[in-house]
Amino acid sequence: MPFVLAETIVLMWFHEYRVESFNYIPSVLGWVVYFILVFSTFVLIHRLTLRIGVLNLFVVFLAIVILSPVALLLTKEEYKPSSHMPSGRVDHVILVTVDTLRADALSCYDSQGVHTPNIDRLASDGVLFANAISPAPWTLPSLGSMMTGLSPLVHKATKINSQLPDTVSTLAERMRDDGYFTAAVVSNGFLSPYTNISQGFIDYNFFPRYSIGNSWGAELVERLIPQKFKMEISTDEQTKLASKWLENNRDKKFFLWIHYYDPHIPYSPPPEFLPKGEPPPAIGNSFSVSWEIRNGNFTPSLAERKWIRELYYGEVRYVDDSLGKLLDSLKKLDIYDESLIVLTSDHGEEFWEHGGYEHGHSLYNEVIKVPLIMKLPRSIESKLVEKNKALWQSPDRKIDTMVSTQSIKPTVLDICGIEYAGDYLSSDSLAPLWEKSSNSLDENPIISTGLLYYEDKEAVIYEELKYIRSLMTNTEELYDLALDPKELISIGNTNPNKLRMARGLVIQNDKIVGKLTEVNRIGGEKKVNFDDETKNKLKSLGYLQ
Repeated sequence: MPFVLAETIVLMWFHEYRVESFNYIPSVLGWVVYFILVFSTFVLIHRLTLRIGVLNLFVVFLAIVILSPVALLLTKEEYKPSSHMPSGRVDHVILVTVDTLRADALSCYDSQGVHTPNIDRLASDGVLFANAISPAPWTLPSLGSMMTGLSPLVHKATKINSQLPDTVSTLAERMRDDGYFTAAVVSNGFLSPYTNISQGFIDYNFFPRYSIGNSWGAELVERLIPQKFKMEISTDEQTKLASKWLENNRDKKFFLWIHYYDPHIPYSPPPEFLPKGEPPPAIGNSFSVSWEIRNGNFTPSLAERKWIRELYYGEVRYVDDSLGKLLDSLKKLDIYDESLIVLTSDHGEEFWEHGGYEHGHSLYNEVIKVPLIMKLPRSIESKLVEKNKALWQSPDRKIDTMVSTQSIKPTVLDICGIEYAGDYLSSDSLAPLWEKSSNSLDENPIISTGLLYYEDKEAVIYEELKYIRSLMTNTEELYDLALDPKELISIGNTNPNKLRMARGLVIQNDKIVGKLTEVNRIGGEKKVNFDDETKNKLKSLGYLQ
């Protein structure tokens, strides 16, 4: 029995946690191997010790084989197909995330924003979500939620040395298991494999890469194969690499994730994207100061602040130009029309709207309100027109409902017709918003949390109100987003009933978090010890002193 039990546990592990190396091994093969192993175990034990007869041996063998894996039925997630998407084949899925991109920095979101013709072009071909909120104000918890469909309070990857839990199924894993070739071309230190965000990707191209050493052999290899051992990559080079990947894999069924590091600090746009005019002497044409501002050791003047923001806008124009080249590559390869393309950001950037700078330190809209654009395959879009002509025949195709970017996982699975366990996720698919009769998502409060600096906070957005609670000092803020979109005047003291309702939503969410943590088998926060090279990279990015 111990031998058979051990073999059954191995089968259960294979069924639930197949590692990337075994990606293409069908689950039926696991059962075949299991039958062979168990039968061989019985034959061996029978020959060595027992004399119970062949017929009795066969009966016992069948009983144990049939009954012992019953535990699989107790742990299997209940997947559900989409009821909001027409059936259709989606062979190409492209997720583009742009680091540190505020929604109002784009001309398709704000007429006073940067002129971004290429992103505007994508928006005109797709659906624009006017009020998309990031689940966290910095990269790791935000993209972790995007990939898992779980709140940062559930997956717990909210600190600088956090890891996503192994037990959680990522978007890439679900796509891979459905037969998609999963690949990524990403640039950000927090997207390295140590964070576990690479789970499910067969081809993971991560920058900045780790050094292979300073020996003469390492230098020789780097010179002979520079494209394989290039440490850093620019936005333009990343676009070329992604375009080359698309060219090589256009005939495959694939899911490609591209994460651009720009316009993250340092703001250093190429010369053709620099703002006009003379820069302040203390700033120049590149700006990379972060800790000095947070610590109060450097306080830019109003003119300097304006120039810093203009440098940021220059990088936004640079990214838009690169995205235009990527979209042109898709059209040249004749896969643009039938591709599902999702464009969003991990978080925004503050330029002293609330007295702060950069990101990771607050939950105001300049930091957590991000763009979200989805371009559906033409064949699927044409089937949706009859369901909601007001949306699909509108020139701007805009949805005003407040949504969270952690809904991207279930939405992509919905569009691709891949079943998923909705009860295991923090957010629902956005597909119902494409149907005229469905407003079910309007009632769902949006949660954002997981600060990197200072005191941690939690924000709840509901019914055009925004409640922010400091988790240590218990300081409370309440804003009417309809009347005060810049969140300048807290109305908590004059609206006790609304304040009580907000507190109730926090308590309700805590219960949901506890349930999701349990069903996803998530323990405490997973941490990793940085090596010196990783620490130096994080220091260069401004995350460590």
